[in-house]
Amino acid sequence: MKKIIYILCLYFIYTSCENFTEIDSPVTVIPSQEVFNDYQTAQASLAHIYSKLFSDVLVTGSTSGIGILMGAYSDELTYYNTSSPSVSFYNNQVTPTDFTLTSLWDKSYNLIYATNSIITGVKNSNKLNTEQKKILLGEAYFLRAYIHYFILELFGKAPYITSTDFTINSKVSKLTEDLYLSQLEDDLQISYNYLDNVPLTPLRTKPSYLSCQSLLAKVNLLKGNWSQAIKFCNDIINSSDLKIENNLDIVFLKESQETIWQLSNPTNGGNTLEATSYIFISTPPPLFSLNEKLIESFELNDLRKEKWIGTLSNNTNTYAYSYKYKQNKNTANSLEHSIQLRLAEIYLIRAESYIQSNQIELGIQDINTIRNRANLTAIQTNNTIDAMTFLEQEKRHELFCEQGHRFFDLKRWNKLDSALKSKSSWYSHFKNLPLPEKELLLNPNLNPQNNGY
Repeated sequence: MKKIIYILCLYFIYTSCENFTEIDSPVTVIPSQEVFNDYQTAQASLAHIYSKLFSDVLVTGSTSGIGILMGAYSDELTYYNTSSPSVSFYNNQVTPTDFTLTSLWDKSYNLIYATNSIITGVKNSNKLNTEQKKILLGEAYFLRAYIHYFILELFGKAPYITSTDFTINSKVSKLTEDLYLSQLEDDLQISYNYLDNVPLTPLRTKPSYLSCQSLLAKVNLLKGNWSQAIKFCNDIINSSDLKIENNLDIVFLKESQETIWQLSNPTNGGNTLEATSYIFISTPPPLFSLNEKLIESFELNDLRKEKWIGTLSNNTNTYAYSYKYKQNKNTANSLEHSIQLRLAEIYLIRAESYIQSNQIELGIQDINTIRNRANLTAIQTNNTIDAMTFLEQEKRHELFCEQGHRFFDLKRWNKLDSALKSKSSWYSHFKNLPLPEKELLLNPNLNPQNNGY
């Protein structure tokens, strides 16, 4: 009976919330409180969110995820399939009616609705004990913040949804970036307080207090609050639970000690969608390859080019693909999970914060930590501009094809125009994606449309 209730409640959570901000689609069904009267079924409601993030929402490794979409939108990927729905991102022709854009928005906010439902259900439960509630709420608040973080990066001003009340959601307005980031920090601090004393899961497939600190470091990077970003990075880097993997072959295995948080394939023996999306076995590539300028930008002897990039040739051309994840088929046991947060990024966040706060020597030390494991010589400079140039290149080579890092970095540094000037279709206002037109029609409070659309 409990299993039947759980299935029915998940149906209500994940189908009834379709387009939940729309004025003509009221959502009055909330998950039965029965789901939150049992720890196992409450955990299963969160597991569904992890599964959706892995398989087809926002940070998925599939072609509908931001790793591929924003890699194409910027300068990481070259497309060959002009009939692909996502080719509009490569051509920088994303319009307010674009199907891929609308899907990105809808699916993200639908998952936010689901996290809000879980938060409400757990808080109202009189069956779950205090420890169980702490874990469930800690994960849910983090997930709500994580999804909202990427919405801000993609669209700029946007609504921050914390309710399951249709009346409220149907009239919601966009927040200023300052208010949005403040809400993000609040959610992450709440999550951190709940998860602070919760041990990390063996394979880091659940967010932890380290995940909260990682996202807080990224938020403070957006705010230009260098000292706070450094503080969070210090706490993470000093954790005994993490270490930089010196062997590049280990970094993207599921047991990597560098991983802070990763999403697992819900199918036993399944691996990542990144591997199936990026690796191709015929030429020309059926969808896309790595951009030649990215390949050419690697230094001689950089082991990341050797270990993390694969190639396939025909009689006339050689095409490259991201080979960070290598298992593009099922294996007896899953070997790789989709990494969302890892320690190398934290070193580079701290490096940027040090450089921007005129602690250049410390920033260069962090950059050299990452360069060292790539078999590269140490760099030296006491010049801020040179140090930031080194950082840009290091982030480009360390984090390519991961959750849109390249685009978000260029946007934060106001370097999109100079970096993408070779794309004839690029315009400055493309730094923010357009808001879906149907959302503006259904909720005029979301106006005005982003500049240029």
